[in-house]
Amino acid sequence: MVVKTVRRGAGTDAQKPPRPPQPPPPQPPPRLKPPPPQPPPRLKPPPQPPPPKPPRLKPPPPQPPPPKPPPPKPP
Repeated sequence: MVVKTVRRGAGTDAQKPPRPPQPPPPQPPPRLKPPPPQPPPRLKPPPQPPPPKPPRLKPPPPQPPPPKPPPPKPP
């Protein structure tokens, strides 16, 4: 009767199935700040272009002062 000796050592590891890779530890979900509440969009009229500037006019010549009324005649 032949008795098979179990060889201990490096040979026994080769027959073991390889260990499945360890899954990484579950990470906690990243803390997301709630988005700030959006104010309702303001309905602005579309911006209008500024009115065209009138051409620069020369200032009018100074007006002579209005004539003074004659002093009241003494009675």
